[in-house]
Amino acid sequence: MNDLHINFKDQIDGEGFTIKLNSLVEGICQGGPMIGTLSINGKAYSNDKFSGPMLEHKGKLYIPKLKKSFFRGIGFELVSIGIKHNTLRSLTGWKSMVLLKEINGTMAIFFTDIENLNESSCKI
Repeated sequence: MNDLHINFKDQIDGEGFTIKLNSLVEGICQGGPMIGTLSINGKAYSNDKFSGPMLEHKGKLYIPKLKKSFFRGIGFELVSIGIKHNTLRSLTGWKSMVLLKEINGTMAIFFTDIENLNESSCKI
């Protein structure tokens, strides 16, 4: 098993910004993805819960956001957050897992399983 779901940077320092995942805990189950709150430049982004890995690309943060559904249970969606204006945009629908691998051109590449076997992508 790959440990991308637990072994990721919890902070990104860039030109004029610092992004941090705080208070990380195993949020879904033991051995599951680490989940915490998000802060941008020392200020809490929202009450939502986020996970890693997260990537910054061209002034936007790409990060898995925790979702809860009455019918599907707990899952994630990949979102982008404009670092300067704090605008959030959903890039995927509900997924059982989102483990961000890379940004390649105009595509976000991510895994949808803890073993990192099922790769998927979406336009950014």
